Amino acid sequence: MQMLDMTWNVIAPRGQALLGGRAVPRWLPALLSTLAAMSLLVVYATVVREVADNGEARRVAVVAQSDALWRCYALRGSSERKACVQALGSTAGGLAQADAPVTSP
Repeated sequence: MQMLDMTWNVIAPRGQALLGGRAVPRWLPALLSTLAAMSLLVVYATVVREVADNGEARRVAVVAQSDALWRCYALRGSSERKACVQALGSTAGGLAQADAPVTSP
Protein backbone atom coordinates (compact mmCIF):
# COMPACT_ATOMS: atom_id res chain seq x y z
CA MET A 1 0.00 0.00 0.00
CA GLN A 2 1.34 3.43 -1.01
CA MET A 3 1.48 6.44 1.31
CA LEU A 4 0.09 9.78 0.21
CA ASP A 5 2.51 12.65 -0.13
CA MET A 6 1.28 15.35 2.23
CA THR A 7 4.18 17.82 1.94
CA TRP A 8 1.93 20.35 0.20
CA ASN A 9 -0.16 20.56 3.35
CA VAL A 10 2.59 22.16 5.45
CA ILE A 11 1.51 25.30 7.30
CA ALA A 12 3.82 28.27 6.87
CA PRO A 13 4.80 30.45 9.81
CA ARG A 14 2.71 33.57 10.31
CA GLY A 15 3.57 36.37 7.85
CA GLN A 16 5.34 34.04 5.44
CA ALA A 17 4.38 32.01 2.40
CA LEU A 18 5.74 28.72 1.13
CA LEU A 19 7.68 28.94 -2.09
CA GLY A 20 9.36 25.75 -3.25
CA GLY A 21 8.98 24.20 0.16
CA ARG A 22 10.69 27.13 1.92
CA ALA A 23 9.10 29.85 3.98
CA VAL A 24 9.60 33.30 2.46
CA PRO A 25 8.12 36.67 3.48
CA ARG A 26 4.70 37.28 1.92
CA TRP A 27 5.83 40.59 0.37
CA LEU A 28 8.73 39.03 -1.57
CA PRO A 29 6.70 37.57 -4.50
CA ALA A 30 4.80 40.87 -4.85
CA LEU A 31 8.06 42.83 -4.85
CA LEU A 32 9.65 40.57 -7.44
CA SER A 33 6.64 40.73 -9.75
CA THR A 34 6.49 44.53 -9.39
CA LEU A 35 10.19 44.83 -10.27
CA ALA A 36 9.73 42.56 -13.28
CA ALA A 37 6.74 44.60 -14.51
CA MET A 38 8.61 47.88 -14.08
CA SER A 39 11.67 46.58 -15.92
CA LEU A 40 9.44 45.45 -18.80
CA LEU A 41 7.89 48.92 -18.94
CA VAL A 42 11.32 50.56 -19.04
CA VAL A 43 12.43 48.26 -21.87
CA TYR A 44 9.19 48.96 -23.77
CA ALA A 45 9.61 52.73 -23.39
CA THR A 46 13.23 52.51 -24.55
CA VAL A 47 12.31 50.50 -27.65
CA VAL A 48 9.44 52.84 -28.55
CA ARG A 49 11.68 55.89 -28.16
CA GLU A 50 14.37 54.31 -30.34
CA VAL A 51 11.86 53.41 -33.06
CA ALA A 52 10.49 56.95 -33.03
CA ASP A 53 13.99 58.43 -33.31
CA ASN A 54 14.85 56.09 -36.21
CA GLY A 55 11.61 57.02 -37.97
CA GLU A 56 12.36 60.70 -37.59
CA ALA A 57 15.90 60.24 -38.90
CA ARG A 58 14.57 58.31 -41.90
CA ARG A 59 12.00 61.01 -42.62
CA VAL A 60 14.69 63.71 -42.53
CA ALA A 61 16.90 61.65 -44.85
CA VAL A 62 14.07 61.10 -47.34
CA VAL A 63 13.25 64.84 -47.35
CA ALA A 64 16.91 65.72 -47.94
CA GLN A 65 17.13 63.15 -50.74
CA SER A 66 13.97 64.49 -52.34
CA ASP A 67 15.26 68.07 -52.20
CA ALA A 68 18.58 67.07 -53.76
CA LEU A 69 16.81 65.15 -56.51
CA TRP A 70 14.54 68.13 -57.18
CA ARG A 71 17.62 70.37 -57.51
CA CYS A 72 19.11 67.90 -59.99
CA TYR A 73 15.96 67.95 -62.10
CA ALA A 74 15.96 71.78 -62.02
CA LEU A 75 19.27 71.92 -63.91
CA ARG A 76 19.02 73.15 -67.50
CA GLY A 77 21.10 70.71 -69.49
CA SER A 78 20.12 67.08 -69.95
CA SER A 79 23.69 65.89 -69.49
CA GLU A 80 24.00 67.97 -66.30
CA ARG A 81 20.77 66.44 -64.96
CA LYS A 82 21.91 62.93 -65.73
CA ALA A 83 25.32 63.46 -64.11
CA CYS A 84 23.73 65.02 -61.05
CA VAL A 85 21.25 62.13 -60.59
CA GLN A 86 24.02 59.57 -61.07
CA ALA A 87 26.25 61.34 -58.54
CA LEU A 88 23.35 61.58 -56.12
CA GLY A 89 22.61 57.87 -56.52
CA SER A 90 26.22 56.90 -55.85
CA THR A 91 26.66 59.10 -52.76
CA ALA A 92 23.28 58.80 -51.04
CA GLY A 93 23.26 55.06 -50.43
CA GLY A 94 21.27 54.18 -53.51
CA LEU A 95 18.08 56.04 -52.62
CA ALA A 96 18.02 57.66 -56.02
CA GLN A 97 17.81 55.49 -59.08
CA ALA A 98 20.90 56.20 -61.17
CA ASP A 99 19.23 54.69 -64.25
CA ALA A 100 15.99 56.65 -63.82
CA PRO A 101 14.92 58.63 -66.82
CA VAL A 102 16.20 62.16 -66.48
CA THR A 103 13.36 64.43 -67.48
CA SER A 104 11.87 67.49 -65.91
CA PRO A 105 9.02 66.78 -63.51
